[in-house]
Amino acid sequence: MVQRRDEFTIVLAYGADGAAAAAAVGDRLRAQAHRVSLVELGSGDAPLMEACARVGGQGLFVVARTDTLTTARCERLRELLRDLGVPMSRSLSLPLAQDPSLADAFVARVATLVRRIAIAPPRRASSPDTVTTPAAAAVDVPAPAPVCAADPPTLEPITAVPRVSPPTSPALMTADVAAPRVQRSRRAVAATAGTLAALAIAAIAALRPAAPEAEAAGSDDGVARATTASAAATQPVMAPPTATPSQPVAIAAPAAAGELPTAEDAPAIVAALRKREIRALDVFVVAPESKKPSDYAGAAALCDALEVAGIKGWRLPEIGELISMSRAKMLRKGSYWSVTKGDTFGDLRLVLVIKRERISPVPAGWDAGRVICVRERS
Repeated sequence: MVQRRDEFTIVLAYGADGAAAAAAVGDRLRAQAHRVSLVELGSGDAPLMEACARVGGQGLFVVARTDTLTTARCERLRELLRDLGVPMSRSLSLPLAQDPSLADAFVARVATLVRRIAIAPPRRASSPDTVTTPAAAAVDVPAPAPVCAADPPTLEPITAVPRVSPPTSPALMTADVAAPRVQRSRRAVAATAGTLAALAIAAIAALRPAAPEAEAAGSDDGVARATTASAAATQPVMAPPTATPSQPVAIAAPAAAGELPTAEDAPAIVAALRKREIRALDVFVVAPESKKPSDYAGAAALCDALEVAGIKGWRLPEIGELISMSRAKMLRKGSYWSVTKGDTFGDLRLVLVIKRERISPVPAGWDAGRVICVRERS
């Protein structure tokens, strides 16, 4: 679907020293019926991240190069936008002159790129071998009449030679068939004999009266040897042991309540929850959010050293825990750090963009991520 210019947003990011020139560029673009969003960047990248979450894929991101926004930082911002799902074709970096009267070239370049993206209809890919014929050039051509072929010459029939299979000896066939049958019969007889022997031994043991301890021990040894011999022949499935009068079963006493595992900081967690110093969700508790954004290393160090109401052991949440907190309305708008890796080497970490509940991999050195710490409940 082709987007119109009034449905397309131009996000213009600039430094503090280019505010006047950026305002002039924005006024000229609005005069051409464009929608423009001006984003002033300070030391952090959070305003551009929020604009990306607000606009999504319906925009063109222009980073204006000035003395404060150097070329290296502009390219890093474009890479950040790419990691957040913005194609490289929808972001560019242009030099912005400090004089507002010199903004014509800047406006012309941006307007040209918007026309290419938002107005040009999509072209259908066609094969170079495909030839398109106009409707007026199509002419109905009648199908050619069938040509009757001459009758084939008559030849004398040839008798087919039947395929002769190699001779097979009846004795060999009988031996091949009889061998598995004999083996199966022997196994069946052995299994039946073993089962009958086990049943007979069990019946004799049940009908035999109780004997002294020595005689009972000897009979038990004999029964054990017979049972072992029958088990070796038939390999039956072992049944669970049954209690007999001579073999009492020891019943384990239930564990005392004091032996259950307890956490030393459980009373502190309960007290903090009652005072609403921390919050609880499912199997973990949530500390108050840090007011200052940070990069990933700073966020991890902050959670590691955090102590709330005497409770330690905090960490950054997994991406699934962040999603649970977002759906429970426990997070503000922004992008929150998670401990989940965004690549194999850990150079990227996953953040959760709360407004769209979208997961994005960002570089670990990005310094505008929000920080919130969690730990397991005891």
